[in-house]
This record gives sequence, C-alpha cells and structure tokens, in this order.
Amino acid sequence: MWRQQLENEGFPTLYFNARENDFVEDPLSAFIGEVEGYIHSKSADNDSQTRKLFIEAKNIGKTLIAKSLPVAAKIAVTYGILIWISYQNVQSAMLLKSRERKNRPI
Repeated sequence: MWRQQLENEGFPTLYFNARENDFVEDPLSAFIGEVEGYIHSKSADNDSQTRKLFIEAKNIGKTLIAKSLPVAAKIAVTYGILIWISYQNVQSAMLLKSRERKNRPI
C-alpha cells in the first residue's frame, strides 16, 4: 500500500522481504542482490551510469569489508580477553572473600 503510493508519486521503491531471507547465510548479500536486480531491471541498458555507479560502489564495499574484517576480529578477540580477565578478577575476589570469612573468628 505505502509502496504503491510512493511509486504513484514518482519515487523509486525496492521490495525486500526480510522474513523470506531470514535463513540466508549472508543477509547483506541477499539485500545487495535485490538492489542489483532492481537497478538492472530499471536500467535501459547495462552500460547505464546507474549500473556503473552500483558496480563501483559494490567493489568499494568489498574492499572495505575485506580490510575491516581483520580489525573487527582483533577487536572481538581483545574484548573477549578483557571479559575473561574481568571474570578472572571477579572470581579471584570472590575466592579471597570466601577465605577471609573462613579465617574470621566466630
């Protein structure tokens, strides 16, 4: 309903049903595929300026993802180590408190 209203007013629309793509291994790829299909269907020819820009944006995105994954992995590992250290500190503090209680005179 809203999509049709936007199309009637001259706005380009793209339909992507997230529930249909719920079990896709890589949802971003599914979405990009929908965008690519939409651009392909709306372009008069494959050499249109829009198609060229989309291909360029997709290539830039691939490069950004490839370069950001190692950084994200390092952050995740560092965060995991910090959580583990915090857990160890809490565990040590609890053990120390427990020993203090046992050694306390009644």
